[in-house]
Amino acid sequence: MLHGGDWITPHWNFAPQVDNPPLFMWLIALSFAVFGISGAAAILPSALAGVGCVVLTYRLAPRVGLDGFGSFASALVLLTTGYFLKFSGHAMLDVLVTFLTLAAIHFYLDALAGDRRRFVLAGACVGLAILTKSVVGLLPGLALALHLAWTRGPRRLLDPWFVAGAATALVVGGWWFAYEWATRPEMFASKWRWMLFDRSFVIANERLLWWKYFDYLSGFAREYWPWLPVAAAGAWMTVRRAARGDSGARLLLLWFVIVVGALSLANEKKLWYVMSVFPCLAILSATALAAWIRSEAARRRVMVGGFAALFGAAVLVNLTPLRFSIERRPDLQRMALAARTLVPAGEKLASYDIEYYSVTPQFLFYSDRTLSTPESTATAVRRRLDAGSWALLKAESYPEVVGADSLRYPAAVTSGGWMLVHAGARPELRLEPKEPYR
Repeated sequence: MLHGGDWITPHWNFAPQVDNPPLFMWLIALSFAVFGISGAAAILPSALAGVGCVVLTYRLAPRVGLDGFGSFASALVLLTTGYFLKFSGHAMLDVLVTFLTLAAIHFYLDALAGDRRRFVLAGACVGLAILTKSVVGLLPGLALALHLAWTRGPRRLLDPWFVAGAATALVVGGWWFAYEWATRPEMFASKWRWMLFDRSFVIANERLLWWKYFDYLSGFAREYWPWLPVAAAGAWMTVRRAARGDSGARLLLLWFVIVVGALSLANEKKLWYVMSVFPCLAILSATALAAWIRSEAARRRVMVGGFAALFGAAVLVNLTPLRFSIERRPDLQRMALAARTLVPAGEKLASYDIEYYSVTPQFLFYSDRTLSTPESTATAVRRRLDAGSWALLKAESYPEVVGADSLRYPAAVTSGGWMLVHAGARPELRLEPKEPYR
């Protein structure tokens, strides 16, 4: 967007890409424009959205039945959920969708409290979530519509202000899809048929075995610690409140069931797809904590201890040399920086036997050099090398590619399990695991 000037159609390596709508890319591009192109600027929108999620979770908790201690506990649980913190530090769409989901719920509850015009603002937030991650952003709006019908009766769905909110969501979130369909119909139809049907419902032309529909629940069982048993207890308490007609409890249940249930129908499952329910899980956990910790003295101790722990963690992370995050594939990052120096601009590097869509984003971001789609055979890589191309190879694939001609196809740079190979390259430069490349 910054270099090409097209702010409507996202591009991947200068080619149009209609996999996702552009809102999150707009925010990153603006961050780059203000702070320069860097990893920190790339994650800034997601990080700010993560902060906003904590604030809105704290504000939402009392509106769905928790007291002041429960509000504090919900924010504390979200701040100590490792999976949520991890993705708040990644340049990915899902935490922004979570923030917009929380904002939509707040405006929706304002509308239920009497200011029906807030349905329009809730719809605008759902529309922005759609403009961030398409169908995933639509699911919270579906949960709100079902909650309105469940708690106030189906006829309330015909409320003019609710209808206006739904129309706002479709306009704000849908204009981009209409534009792309009109301007590049074949690409758009092919891509979205693949995304919504082939990738979601067809894997090797087979449907999932029935227990695979519960993969998200097993994902929570693996990742949602130490809060999993607390959230399970809070969920049971919430089910009982919902059965008695509690509106806030019904909202929490629909929020979780609609998002997780709808995405469970697809074959392609990643736990970050359901990131928007993590604040819901935090509130469920806080429900149990508020029920178990009743005395004011005990609550004060928990709050003081929670603040002290968070403050101590902030000091350790920011003011000491201790590092708590693990850099993603540092060897590949060093190879990318080496390629930025050695490989001529605009030249595509050959590749072989790599996870292309996993490796390429990091390599492209740090190198400004493109990896070609992996060659199908080692012979095809050698032909590329003979024609003067560079190649990025994994160390275990290198012998298969070069055979007995390692002198003809030397590795110009190696780092960890990666090699940058070029026919007639200078003697090898080996980057040690902790050595930065300059």
